[in-house]
Amino acid sequence: MAIYFPVPVTPNGRHDGPGHHPQWTSPSAYNGLVTYQQSLGHPSYHSPSSHSQQPPHRPQSTAPQQPLTHHWQQQLIKYEASRGAAQPHHRARTSAFTLRNTTKSAIPITNPNAHRTQGSISDRTDASSDELPREGTPSGTGHPSSTVGPVTSSSPTIAPRPTSSRPKEESTWTTLDMGGMRLKNLSPSLFKLTYLTTLYINHNNLTSIPAAIAQLRNLIHLDLSSNQISSLPSELGMLTSLRELLLFDNMLETLPPQLGTLHQLVMIGLEGNPIHQDYRKTLQEHGTQALIASLRDSCPVPPPPPERLWKHVQPRYAPDLEPTSETFTLLCYNILCERYATSNMYGYTPSWALAWDYRKELILTEVANYEADFLCLQEVDAAQYEEYFMRLLEPQGYDGIFSPKSRARTMSESQRRHVDGCAIFFKKDKYALVERQTIEFNSATYHNRREDSRFSGISEDMYNRVFTKDNIAIIALMENRATGSRLIVINVHIHWDPEFRDVKLIQVAVMMEELEKIGKRFAALSPRLLDGQHGPTGAANGRANGTNGTNGVNGNHSASSTPEPTEPAQPVRKAPSYEDGSRIPTIICGDFNSIPQSGVYEFLVNGTLPPTHEDFMTHKYGKYTDDSSDKGGLRHNLSLKSAYNTALGNELPITNYTPSFKGVIDYIWYTNLSLGVEAVLGEVDQAYLDKVVGFPNAHFPSDHVCIISEFRVLKPKDKDPTVQGSTARPIQAFANGRNAQTRK
Repeated sequence: MAIYFPVPVTPNGRHDGPGHHPQWTSPSAYNGLVTYQQSLGHPSYHSPSSHSQQPPHRPQSTAPQQPLTHHWQQQLIKYEASRGAAQPHHRARTSAFTLRNTTKSAIPITNPNAHRTQGSISDRTDASSDELPREGTPSGTGHPSSTVGPVTSSSPTIAPRPTSSRPKEESTWTTLDMGGMRLKNLSPSLFKLTYLTTLYINHNNLTSIPAAIAQLRNLIHLDLSSNQISSLPSELGMLTSLRELLLFDNMLETLPPQLGTLHQLVMIGLEGNPIHQDYRKTLQEHGTQALIASLRDSCPVPPPPPERLWKHVQPRYAPDLEPTSETFTLLCYNILCERYATSNMYGYTPSWALAWDYRKELILTEVANYEADFLCLQEVDAAQYEEYFMRLLEPQGYDGIFSPKSRARTMSESQRRHVDGCAIFFKKDKYALVERQTIEFNSATYHNRREDSRFSGISEDMYNRVFTKDNIAIIALMENRATGSRLIVINVHIHWDPEFRDVKLIQVAVMMEELEKIGKRFAALSPRLLDGQHGPTGAANGRANGTNGTNGVNGNHSASSTPEPTEPAQPVRKAPSYEDGSRIPTIICGDFNSIPQSGVYEFLVNGTLPPTHEDFMTHKYGKYTDDSSDKGGLRHNLSLKSAYNTALGNELPITNYTPSFKGVIDYIWYTNLSLGVEAVLGEVDQAYLDKVVGFPNAHFPSDHVCIISEFRVLKPKDKDPTVQGSTARPIQAFANGRNAQTRK
């Protein structure tokens, strides 16, 4: 059989006009590929002389009176060219012949020692405009956490992964021509060649296509013309990179609706088939993408996956720590903002399943059913936070805080309501909000530079790469109403672009620096006093009863001056106190847009990252990339672990699932000196994933899946935790008396 290798081609392609002869003579018609004859187990085959003739004419259902539209004109051009490719390895032979007559251009001489980075494209002066596309532009980078390519992309390139991916070994050939061999069956070994991008199996005697073809996920061009195929496997819809699917001269009467997921398809060849008239009419009048869209929206909903199971673990605590009875659960979920969920970005999703009215109900049902104590959501816009989530979660016992991305500050009120951000909801009968903070990474980085002598001015990279990103983190300082223990919850959404993995590092470093300052201040506040019957006294208890949380006076007290009977003094316990901020139980969760092999993950796990780490590339960020002293690089003072890695021994298989990326980018980090993992919500059923192109779909309303963990609060072993009974007024816990608003 023939194997193709890429070679340079001339810039002149074939003329695609209606009068052009169907014989293929231009190298661009075959992607500029040359063939080398190699034996792969098939005997050498030479067709009879009839092979040089046109294949037997098959009845066509094209009505002669139908107008010749532009879409059908392109269909007929491809059809005639396909019928002229009946000889064995026709395309390989033609390409080789053309190559021999092509003048080879000189090979440019370049400096072999020149440094190249993966971020070279994005390092141009206009790289800062990547955050959001202009309205109406089909940009594949329009979604801040996008992992899919646009439907209307003019090139077959796949959108990048959400974090840096290391260079992979590529095959030296990606095209295979098995055309004109009169094959009746396909070897299973063919479907192990997963690197193929072009496959010709035209002019054979195949009656069916194995479902295993779904393994060839990188296929861009597939030619199955001039066979005897009467039906297509539904698994063909898994080949979401396909841009050309030629099925000319077969026996197809219908198409599986699963082909609707082929959102990048620009040409489907159906001429020469007794295809259903509705398909033909749609193809003729509106083209390939309209036909695919109709298949997508009419596709039956597959069975739902099995419920995700809880994975309970037997925690191992350090000898100097003891578990308390206090537990809580936390859910983290990037819900995919309405503005980003467009058919351009998620063309494989049916329009009805992509609609916000459908997705928001699934999201709310999912998060409410888990009844977590904390709900940390990313990509929530202000309007949906106020009008939908807060309104419907409040009756279920939740209160919440929200911050939009920093660009909202420069917008009008109507525009600001559609800017997404991060939200934290919490069970208000169990926890009291002490204070809230928002970290805007661009402004926080600037202020840190002014306060830190290790910064010697602002580098060009800081201006052009960090300051132009408007990502945020939102921090909630919480206190348990019953035990008085404190908890810090951080919800963060890190920049998405893999070409800016240096920016991801800076954002996470700034977050950890700000967290250290906030934690230190939180730990300095005096602990509450707890009585034996009523839990905490003081500001938090006052807020629970509708007071301003400053003086502990109940705003709903009776107007009567009759004194209440005085109860005997009860033993009083102090709420936990903390030596420093690192001792306060802390959760850091969110969409980090970074895989476990990234610098971000390494930094959070190890607490340090050298200034020469490869994810900085060649960019300069003052103290962060200063390798001239021991103080360079990234550092944080928390002992962090991933909840899922602790519970399962590794991360989940996926938290983000799209055609171009399937992996983990969402995490729940915790301080293992003050918290222990009790359980985590398990993975999505793999058998279900194997049959699904990507999320969102009918069962999963976002391209992310939610992650949940249950924690138990730990504390150092106390020698004498009891304080003798007292009737003295409890010490006010928070000197500044600030009552943070819980809604924005």
